[in-house]
Amino acid sequence: MITKQSLAILTLLCSSLACASDQGFYFGLNVVDGQIDLQDTTVNNVTYSPDSGDSYGGGVTFGYNGSKNFAIDAAFDAFDKVTYNGENAPSQTYMFGYLAAKPMVNFWKFNAFIEAGAAYVYVMPENSDENSQSRVRPYGGVGLGYNFTPNTELSLSINQISDSTTPITFGMLTLTYHAVTRYEGSGFLAD
Repeated sequence: MITKQSLAILTLLCSSLACASDQGFYFGLNVVDGQIDLQDTTVNNVTYSPDSGDSYGGGVTFGYNGSKNFAIDAAFDAFDKVTYNGENAPSQTYMFGYLAAKPMVNFWKFNAFIEAGAAYVYVMPENSDENSQSRVRPYGGVGLGYNFTPNTELSLSINQISDSTTPITFGMLTLTYHAVTRYEGSGFLAD
């Protein structure tokens, strides 16, 4: 005998087979939480050690799905200030943007993906003699997305901007809207 719970689960699984996002542009909002591997810094002949490299922030993402299995992804994010220990200690604000290729594998309402590309990192010191710095570094990530509908996706990823002196590792939660129009074989607009 089929229970109501079993029927609900079967309906969810069967209805989710066609929810991967098709071709089209997408945009969304990011929440990031990360670890910046900071080094000691010297200001006015005083050396400061990092308080913590942990920081959080957010930003925006946008891209283009070339198919259900490939996208070009871009994002612009910023972390909250990262501080050092000590009296009159300096702080730094990290901002970054990346452009990456994003191959995906779809199953039911989920998609697993990897990303590989380049990131532009901008560091703005405060209370410091140091100048702002910017650099381009390799970027990579791996994640899992869930499509609520063909137009709405929530994804979670682990990412790294590789740098020999200050690597940045962060988790990102992204809610995206896919501006796609899907048509059935008969030519009618799909639900």
